[in-house]
Amino acid sequence: MQSSSNAWAFAITKEIQIPPAVEFGITREYNPAFGELKVTIDGIAKEPVTGEVRISIMLIESGIVDAQDDIEAGGIVQDYVHNHVLRDMMTPADGAPFSDGLITGETFNQSYSILVDPSWVVQNMDIIAFISLINGSSFPVLQASSVPLIP
Repeated sequence: MQSSSNAWAFAITKEIQIPPAVEFGITREYNPAFGELKVTIDGIAKEPVTGEVRISIMLIESGIVDAQDDIEAGGIVQDYVHNHVLRDMMTPADGAPFSDGLITGETFNQSYSILVDPSWVVQNMDIIAFISLINGSSFPVLQASSVPLIP
């Protein structure tokens, strides 16, 4: 279903006023000598959550210069700057299950590690994490956050 820009703005404004069911922070440890990255998610349930809870963590990179077909520019642009490019997932694409439900005040802590490809520019990278719920055929995101890979 399509919405007008006014209806969309109203829906977003309404949605962001709802307090999140969970809150979490992202900490990271990066060892450049070995390319090792460890990401830890520490959080707390702010209300009861019923169902399978999953976490998804991805690495994105910006500032990648490469060719891009751009109709507005009249064809291939050789030095196009690509931003927010998904480089890798630290979890399965549909998230890593970590709980069969949460109670208010329950804390959680999950850590994941990956070797960062040496061709990536870590100074241009961010870590994005989100926590979602498996609820039948619906997969609502309960909370999301991002941090630069290098503080």
